[in-house]
Amino acid sequence: MNLLEKAIELAVRAHAGQIDKDDDSMPHVVHCYEVFRRVRGILKECCGSRITLAKYTQEEILASAMLHDTVEDTFVTLDQIEQEFGKNVREIVDSVSRRTVKGEHSHAPEAKESYRDFIYRVNANEGGLIVKIADLSHNRSRATKIKKAGWRSKLEYKYGIALAVLNDPAHPTWEQASASVQYDGQNAHYFIADPNGKKTEVTEAEFKTLTEKA
Repeated sequence: MNLLEKAIELAVRAHAGQIDKDDDSMPHVVHCYEVFRRVRGILKECCGSRITLAKYTQEEILASAMLHDTVEDTFVTLDQIEQEFGKNVREIVDSVSRRTVKGEHSHAPEAKESYRDFIYRVNANEGGLIVKIADLSHNRSRATKIKKAGWRSKLEYKYGIALAVLNDPAHPTWEQASASVQYDGQNAHYFIADPNGKKTEVTEAEFKTLTEKA
């Protein structure tokens, strides 16, 4: 089997039995294939001002698209990815896999890295950038099927900010991409997303500090 065939085979095997309830109860591997399809479309239009390929081959990025959720959601490890697909695919899959981080104290439980830091890490990897844009665009499109309005709104908000950070050639920060001002009569209210994507009101001074351009 070639690299892509191996990636498809592993994705199907690893995600066996996983069902996406927010996507008409489809097997999760259907999402993986949709991300693969969208990445293929991006690559066809590649080499523009925002995305260029300097390090990875198209085949490596496509294989990573199929495998993008395996390390987060299945038995597959990064070491296994490297052994079967090479260092480059490992790097891309690692960049789109949200990590766990240790607490400040030895007895503190592990937690996921903030979503903001995760997106910054994705943005620094040319292959991960393409895969995550495709992943987020599909996730946002199927978020409309979530019945709980509050949860749907939170996800759409977070995905929109992440896509703004990844797509904008001006390289906005998380806070700049999420900045908004709302008016209530004569009063202005200032909002940004916290590191995990929750819309949060801040003072005008905090807003200016957090959103000022370097």
